[in-house]
Amino acid sequence: MLIEKGLAKPLGCAIVKPEEGLPMDIAALSVVSNQVQLKQQASLSVMKMVMNASQEQTNSLLAMTAGMSGEMESSVNPHLGSKLDVLV
Repeated sequence: MLIEKGLAKPLGCAIVKPEEGLPMDIAALSVVSNQVQLKQQASLSVMKMVMNASQEQTNSLLAMTAGMSGEMESSVNPHLGSKLDVLV
């Protein structure tokens, strides 16, 4: 489209913008674009795995502490709650 409008001229497999004078290699741009997309997908997959592992650890920690709350209270203050004083 740039060539048709006279904004760029062909140079082998590259297109040169007249104002910049630097070749734009379309194939190289495509390869770089695909590499960037692949890196983004890989980092997103790693992030999802880390989030899932973190969620599993959180759930197991919560389950473990839920069962220990009564045991911890009685071990800290063993004399509390063992007797009930009633006045009539």
